[in-house]
Amino acid sequence: GSFEVEKTISAGAQHRSMDDVRGVDDADDALDRLLDDALHSRALLQREAHHARRNGRPSEWWLERPPSQPFVGMENQGATCYLNSLLQSLFVLEDVRRAIFAFCYEPALHGSAEHCVPLQLQRLFARLQCSSQRVIATNALTASFGWTGSESYRMHDVQECCRVLFDCLTGCGITIEERLFTGHVSSSLRCLQCGHQRSRLEAFADVPL
Repeated sequence: GSFEVEKTISAGAQHRSMDDVRGVDDADDALDRLLDDALHSRALLQREAHHARRNGRPSEWWLERPPSQPFVGMENQGATCYLNSLLQSLFVLEDVRRAIFAFCYEPALHGSAEHCVPLQLQRLFARLQCSSQRVIATNALTASFGWTGSESYRMHDVQECCRVLFDCLTGCGITIEERLFTGHVSSSLRCLQCGHQRSRLEAFADVPL
């Protein structure tokens, strides 16, 4: 379908101040931009659907990769091998990809694109899904963490990094940790004399070794 915008000005509008006229023009410009964005998004979706069909991907192109398409690696920025391993482990999980690609970025809600972790992770996953390159960079994602160049040369604990990443995603409404990465452990205490036993069920997200 197409969009049609009709602009009407009543006879009494000529008596309005220039500020009022300017406000109407600004509102019209904002509406025009929204319509342009909608048309642009529709064109992107149609183009991506065409590429998916041409490359043998299913309609839900983010769920599967053609067998002929090799996996994509990630560049080591200095000491980010632990981060790359974590990202690859999350990427190969279908439910994680679905949740990440379902994220809808809103500047007023999530701030600037450069500092929005879910958006940068979404873009990285899209490149891992569709790119034919052998390796891709992770600089945009680490920049959204607030890391400087020197931070990429510091080795961090991967479990702590995973926890911080999940916290960022949860803060933006992506609750993959609660749905996919939590379980329950039962702790039991039994008396050797009388045989009485007491059990306690606890939730966990990490398994201490």
